[in-house]
Amino acid sequence: MNTSVSSLKEDLRTLGAIDVIANRAIALTRQCTGYLTSDQEEEGKEGEEREVDVHFMKLFRQLKLLENILCMSKGNQSYLTMFDGSIFISEISKFLVLLGDYLISKDLSTRHTFIVTETLLGTLRVFLNITHDNALASYRVGEQEKIIDSICNFTFKLAQSVPVIQQFDILVLCLSLLINLLEESSTNVQHMCSVFIDVASTSSNPYGDMLATQALVKLFLTHYERGESASVEVPTPTKQVISHESPAKSPKVRKDLTSTFTSRMKSGIQPVPKKMKERKEEKMEEDKAEDKEQDEEEEEEEEEEEEEEGNISFDPLIFKREDFDSALSQAGKHMEDSIISSYSAVLVALLIQNDSEFALNVKNKLPGGNFSSLIKVLKEFLLFMNMASSGSTRSGLDSVQRILKFLSAMD
Repeated sequence: MNTSVSSLKEDLRTLGAIDVIANRAIALTRQCTGYLTSDQEEEGKEGEEREVDVHFMKLFRQLKLLENILCMSKGNQSYLTMFDGSIFISEISKFLVLLGDYLISKDLSTRHTFIVTETLLGTLRVFLNITHDNALASYRVGEQEKIIDSICNFTFKLAQSVPVIQQFDILVLCLSLLINLLEESSTNVQHMCSVFIDVASTSSNPYGDMLATQALVKLFLTHYERGESASVEVPTPTKQVISHESPAKSPKVRKDLTSTFTSRMKSGIQPVPKKMKERKEEKMEEDKAEDKEQDEEEEEEEEEEEEEEGNISFDPLIFKREDFDSALSQAGKHMEDSIISSYSAVLVALLIQNDSEFALNVKNKLPGGNFSSLIKVLKEFLLFMNMASSGSTRSGLDSVQRILKFLSAMD
């Protein structure tokens, strides 16, 4: 981390700025908690809701400050963990649980619930930073009442209901936080194994009515299979445009042009004596009529081909733009599936390390009845981490390498 940034973060701690920000965040969580637990919100008055949204946005900004202050700063992580008898962790944990209970019972398509969900995401980011390579913070957070249960519910219930723009963030933050909590505490691992997802399983949410560990394996398989089946190949017409191949160079068009050129040469499109002018003009009129008839036939053929191919327009510029957007979208989804399957794989591996029965259960549910899919995903994840590695990610690399050795030995 940049030395000047590191020094600034230390100054914020030594000068008491973290105390001020943490106390302000605690005060705002209590104000927001009062709203969430009051009967006023049942009235749904627009003016009151806007006023409450202001408090949530203020809290979100405080959490964002804390997120940046904690990021890659072990001194600040330890300080906030023990701040005023761990009151910060205690208060924020209670608020996080309450947020989850509130959102799961609401219509998540409104502006208000969107703001509340963003506050929840901000809270998760603070916990993710405070527990990074911090065994004490992981233990302190994990021992809070219902906190692990709530994080599992966010992963397997809330993430299936929030707007699409927030789904990926919730999944990644929750899976990352669970990794931090489980990696540093065997007590948290045992607690995670007992969590039950009590929502009914439906087509829109297939992770209900099962243990969180079972839902986690299902989450891994879902995103692993999506990643495997995802195709980001560009369709043939676009490849033609991207390679700068002129439409006139395509086999069909080239053949038509050659045929037309030969026909016109046979028709005498060359210098002629004046006395043959009338004959030439008559011949040209005949050629025009033939060309018109041929063009009409070609248009009919093209229309039939378009109908067979779903009425797709092969205008080069239009097709290129639309297909590029489609390929870009597919690539983005593939990346998201890869990240979620990687984090899920790490979590599954952490859970089976000390549970041979669960390990056998997981093994039987994986493709081929072995851990090869987990190993494949984690190797790709390790390669990605190596490419983007810095001093701050060294511990993460070591953890994944240890997990890979463990899985390889068991397979």
